[in-house]
Amino acid sequence: MKNLNEYAASFYSQYGEDGILYEIFRRIGAANKIFVEFGCHNGDLSTGQFLLCCGWSGYWIEGNKKLFKIAKKKFKHEKRLKVKHSFLTINNIESIFVKMNIPIHFDMLSIDVDGNDYWLWNSLKHYIPRTVIIEYNSHSEGEHVSPYLESLNKYRYEETKESGTSLKSLEILGKKKGYALIGSTQANLFFVLEEYKKLFLQ
Repeated sequence: MKNLNEYAASFYSQYGEDGILYEIFRRIGAANKIFVEFGCHNGDLSTGQFLLCCGWSGYWIEGNKKLFKIAKKKFKHEKRLKVKHSFLTINNIESIFVKMNIPIHFDMLSIDVDGNDYWLWNSLKHYIPRTVIIEYNSHSEGEHVSPYLESLNKYRYEETKESGTSLKSLEILGKKKGYALIGSTQANLFFVLEEYKKLFLQ
């Protein structure tokens, strides 16, 4: 995992995710240059924004209505981007993907919702992104998954050992879903489909 940090660079991301993502796709190639990102906030500090600049197309889903409106207005002229306001749950996530015409196979999924990250990835059964970037709690040791929250009103993000999900628990989930953990920053983990793992062992 250490070698990918050598490529860390931030154009729109917080902790060098843009540069790491660029290196990942330099190695595995891009199939359709489509990304899906939920928890995009207002569009700033987004890996999706970097990919748009690289000629990709994508989908943003934001649960906070105020942030959604800002992102929608800011990127209203970006024809390769669809922005939707919706609070994703374990019960509606795939139906929303269907309504947005998101393809079953796409290149990159980014999950950053400050709480339900683990549960949403676990609930995505029929969609197969080649790469997954997901927020984790770097302060949490061993296996830990915070309780699932059904309502946006119940969210209260706190940077403690009890919030979010630990690296270990996401690594176990990724393995169960057919993904290998190949890198990390202080806020996000990078996974690729198991078939690409060998490209990150050298």
